[in-house]
Amino acid sequence: NQNRTTQKFKIMNRSTQKPIPSSIALTMASSASPENETGEEIRPFEWLTSASSLDVCLTSALQGVTNEPKRVLHVGSGSSVLGEYLIEEPKYNVGECVNADINGDTIRQMRERWETSLKRRESSPAGTLTFLEADLSKPIDYPSHSFDLVLDKSTLDCTLCSDDASSG
Repeated sequence: NQNRTTQKFKIMNRSTQKPIPSSIALTMASSASPENETGEEIRPFEWLTSASSLDVCLTSALQGVTNEPKRVLHVGSGSSVLGEYLIEEPKYNVGECVNADINGDTIRQMRERWETSLKRRESSPAGTLTFLEADLSKPIDYPSHSFDLVLDKSTLDCTLCSDDASSG
């Protein structure tokens, strides 16, 4: 994506004092993020790993689910760009991704960021990105079996950066 650059940092495992593999890199969005209507910069943030670093996990999870466009629920989405990545990457065939988070301000800002980026494009992605402010400790207003995949990026980040993941 031309609006975003990735900066990689060497991350050390505290218990082993060995570096975490370079394939698992801390990423931060650059200052080239779109601005919302008030001119306030909307900066996505990935805590430990980039959306693209989850490729193997995502491919495995979505493989063979259905040939139809998939529906994904991204819980605790915060200001992650994982939902955008899933919609924009054709190989995943995601027809809808729902980014759900309890923080209404963050959901509003990420929705505005997405809408701003859509206005700047020559063509729209095939899928739909939806934003939902929700307390996920309570049921949400979707029928059972609405999603082909439910994911929590922060849990995946921790798993990928654990001692077991770095040892192969």
